[in-house]
Amino acid sequence: LWMFSPYIPLTQTEQLNGLVHAETRSDIISSIDPQKIRQVPLEFAEWKADKVIGELGNRYYVSYLNIQVLKDRLVWVAPLEFSNIWKWLQFRTSPGYVVVDGENPQQEVQKVTTRSLRYLESAYFQNNIYRHVYQEFPQYRLREFSLEIDEEGNPWWTISAVVPTVWSSGEQIRGLILVNPETGAMQFFTLDAVPAWVDRVIPETIAEDYNVWFGAYQHGYFNTLFTQKDMHLPTTKFGEVDVFAVRSGSDLVWFTGHTSPSNADQSMVGYSTMNTRTG
Repeated sequence: LWMFSPYIPLTQTEQLNGLVHAETRSDIISSIDPQKIRQVPLEFAEWKADKVIGELGNRYYVSYLNIQVLKDRLVWVAPLEFSNIWKWLQFRTSPGYVVVDGENPQQEVQKVTTRSLRYLESAYFQNNIYRHVYQEFPQYRLREFSLEIDEEGNPWWTISAVVPTVWSSGEQIRGLILVNPETGAMQFFTLDAVPAWVDRVIPETIAEDYNVWFGAYQHGYFNTLFTQKDMHLPTTKFGEVDVFAVRSGSDLVWFTGHTSPSNADQSMVGYSTMNTRTG
C-alpha cells in the first residue's frame, strides 16, 4: 500500500504505467565509463562545501547540492543562500555558489564569490525565486529548482514546468524554464529546444514516480495486492525510492535497480535508466 496515493483513482493506475515510454536494452551498462562514476556521495560533498565558506558562514549557507555535468566532469553545485531573513534584509544578494567535484574526493572545492545572486529560494517577497517564476507561469506546476552552471561558469536556475494528466497525478513535463539569478530574466523552452548544456530537465522526484508506475502498475492496482504478476519495484533508501545519476556515454541518466515485491526476496531482478534530458 505504500505506493498507492489517495490522489490516484484505482482505475487509472494502468494509465500511469502507460505514461512511461520504456524500451528494453542490453547495452546500458557497457556504455557507463567506470572512470566517470560518481565517487563523492552527497553527504561528503555537503561536508566539503560547508568547510570552504569560512567567514561567509554567518551570512549564508550551502543550499541543496545538485549533481550535473560541467566541463565533462560530474560535479555537485549549490548556491549560497541567506541564513535568515535578517541577513537577506541586510545584504539582499548572495556572492555566488560552490562546486564540488563528484569524481575525485581529493579535488578542492571551487567557491565562486564574484556574483550577485538576487533571486534565491531564501530571498523574500518578489526576490523569492519560486514566487518570481510562479507569477509568470501560473499555469504550470514548478518542479525542482536546480542551480546549473553553463560552460562559461554562469549560474542559472532550471525549473521543470509540469502538468498533471491523470487527475492530480500523472505529471508530465511541458518545458523547462531558465532564470538568471542575478537579473531575474527568464525564458521558457520546449523539450526539443532546451540548451545543450542543461542536464536536469527531468526532476529526480518525477524519475522516481515513473519507476514506480513502470514496475508496479503493468496490470493495474489490484495486481499489486494479489497475484503481483510481472511486478517489480525500484530500490529504496531509508524507505524512499532512490534514483542515482550516472553518465551513460555523453548522457546523464537516472539509474536505479529493481527488486521483487516479495519481502522474502530482495535480490535485484533488473535495473532501469532514464535520460535526465529527454525522459
